Amino acid sequence: MEILEELFNSKTRAKVLKLMFRNPEKGFRVKQVAERARADYFAVRRELDKLKEIKIVNYRNKTFSINPGFNFHNELKNLVLRSTPVAKEKILKQLKKIGKLRLVILSGVFINIENSRADLFVVGENIRKKKLETILQNLEAEVGKEIDYVTMDLNEFKYRKNMFDKFVLEMLEGPKQILLDRIGIE
Repeated sequence: MEILEELFNSKTRAKVLKLMFRNPEKGFRVKQVAERARADYFAVRRELDKLKEIKIVNYRNKTFSINPGFNFHNELKNLVLRSTPVAKEKILKQLKKIGKLRLVILSGVFINIENSRADLFVVGENIRKKKLETILQNLEAEVGKEIDYVTMDLNEFKYRKNMFDKFVLEMLEGPKQILLDRIGIE
């Protein structure tokens, strides 16, 4: 019970765990974790030290990495990776600020599918790229992984759909969650 009590009492810890489990092959310095999680350096350091104490992470050569030898590694990994990365309503609310949206599809990391062509597919008009990048940086901190995304305007989407473009068809026919559909794809 002691490990569980230590584990689930911090938003920063949750972000750190998501980052570590979604990037198991990498080692991170404290500063890198703080930047990617968009969290306070000292809070991240404190959480990493606690996770090291209970052996969830390893510390070697000034870097932290996930410890695959941790007794509950697989169970914790499943719990962390299957938890909803970010509330869908929150994502849509943020994305509505970038322009006139026609279609928003979530896939990949947002629905726990590996090897998806994109995590986020947005069709819209007058999309403000800088605003989108800022939103994505915040989402990446929540998710713990770089988000692969594609944006298109409505004309490009219609053209590529009518030409049976492989990417568009995969996004429309593959595993997905539609957040917004003002085109009528379904």
